[in-house]
Amino acid sequence: MKSLRILLPSFLLLCTSALLAQGKYVIEGVVTDAESGETLPFASVFIASTTYGVASDDKGKFSLELPAAGTYDLIISFTGYETFARSIRFLEPAIVPIEAKLVTKSREVVGAVVTSVDAATWKRRLAQFKLEFLGISKNGMASKILNEEVLNFSYDRETDTFEAFAYEALIIENKNLGYRVRYLLEGFRLHSREGYSSFYGFASFEELKKGKVAEKYIKERNVAYLGSQEHFFSALYAGTTRAEGYEIYRAKDMEGGGRMFDQNQLRAKKVVSQGDNDQTKKLEFEDILYIYYKKEPMPKEYYGTSGAALTISRGDDIETQKSWIIMREEETAIHFESNGYVVNPLSFFSYGLWSFEKVADMMPLDYQVTPTEKSKGRKR
Repeated sequence: MKSLRILLPSFLLLCTSALLAQGKYVIEGVVTDAESGETLPFASVFIASTTYGVASDDKGKFSLELPAAGTYDLIISFTGYETFARSIRFLEPAIVPIEAKLVTKSREVVGAVVTSVDAATWKRRLAQFKLEFLGISKNGMASKILNEEVLNFSYDRETDTFEAFAYEALIIENKNLGYRVRYLLEGFRLHSREGYSSFYGFASFEELKKGKVAEKYIKERNVAYLGSQEHFFSALYAGTTRAEGYEIYRAKDMEGGGRMFDQNQLRAKKVVSQGDNDQTKKLEFEDILYIYYKKEPMPKEYYGTSGAALTISRGDDIETQKSWIIMREEETAIHFESNGYVVNPLSFFSYGLWSFEKVADMMPLDYQVTPTEKSKGRKR
């Protein structure tokens, strides 16, 4: 089954400011109502898909310090207002000023959310949404939306399309990975006839429990991160895909049906080159690119999905994770950074494991693989 997971801000600001802040990378500003100019206190300010976040103070002001150069998707939310999103690229230490003027949600948008259905219908739709949004992996089954009441749904019989709306951020408790995820759902749609779902929004992560991270969480987080899309692009940037356990192959769909595979492993340097600036690289390929991660098996839950069943053949190696990507017709390259951040996540479609994994399998972009106590003992 084809799937899109989108974290896409509305504008891109190239930060080349010479306002050096003693080697610091800082975003600061004030959150206001775009119409009245009144400040909005205690707005949520965070970097999408990371653990970095603050709240604006009682005067609507905020300051957010980041660890290094790179591109960051700044997200600001306040109940009753449209999500504010800006992508900021630090080329050097600087202070970037932001005037976050939030626009109130229109009555039409609010009206689209509020629908009247009986409790049984709402529960059926909620169950369908959770399967597609959280997923059926081990992480998906261990996750719970704490504020389900903010969700509402619509169904179009003519197009067989199912949509979900949330008038507040979804609060997700992931007991397997030890995170509480705050997810601003900007859109969700299940296309039943075409056989794929798409959703987009902005996630922030915080520890489920304060203090030292439990050993069980470290183990599960490592498993979730290794082999993920972010891990692959990080390794691709560093030129360490083979050392990290990846194999890459080309494939092509044939006229009349069937798929032809190139049996020769592709060298990453043949399809990766420097991007538009010193911080980005780009991946360029034609047809289909298969990515195998040899250090972990496919999760057993994968083979229980209708979409996955289409990808299984007798010769498949279940001990190897398999994903494949196809460039969108209007795109020519995938641009990415050292931490696995993809500049435009809409530039390609994901299939296989990467399509199977949903919100409950997501890891923060700032995550670093951490050795467990058991693995440290083995090294000694």
